[in-house]
Amino acid sequence: MPETFKTHILSCFIASIGKLWGDCGLKDILVDSSVYAAGIVDQMMCGKQFNRAMRALILVYETLRSLWLSAFFQWYEDNGIINLLPDPVRTDLYNIVFKFQKGQIDSKSVSETSVLVMTSLSEHLEKFRKFGYTTSPTFKYWDLFLKATEILILNIRSERQGS
Repeated sequence: MPETFKTHILSCFIASIGKLWGDCGLKDILVDSSVYAAGIVDQMMCGKQFNRAMRALILVYETLRSLWLSAFFQWYEDNGIINLLPDPVRTDLYNIVFKFQKGQIDSKSVSETSVLVMTSLSEHLEKFRKFGYTTSPTFKYWDLFLKATEILILNIRSERQGS
């Protein structure tokens, strides 16, 4: 597939994310945080300004994923489930929670944390997700944003790696 065609498909996917989440807070997050100007954000949410849009979506994705994981860890500890884990996994999770609380987490740590959490705690993640969906429609809305953005990121990663 030609490179321009792939970029066009991804731009259309970005435009669909912009259509679904742009007017409901995504534009406000990017503009009010003074990361991007309003005119550029409008272009990004239409699928133009591909590189800027990708950078912005990854930035929002990592921030929301960090908040999501922090909420998960808190829920996990509040429900006493953490005591049922094997010691090495529990130690890793406590170290990660400590980093989150101290603000010492970076994008690489978020990715590593996501892999650890997804592999060892998938059953509990689904319970937390269902809890979040029943507790707050806003949680469900932004969780769907995370899923959509993850699909976009995985698509670009697989394209770059030739998978």
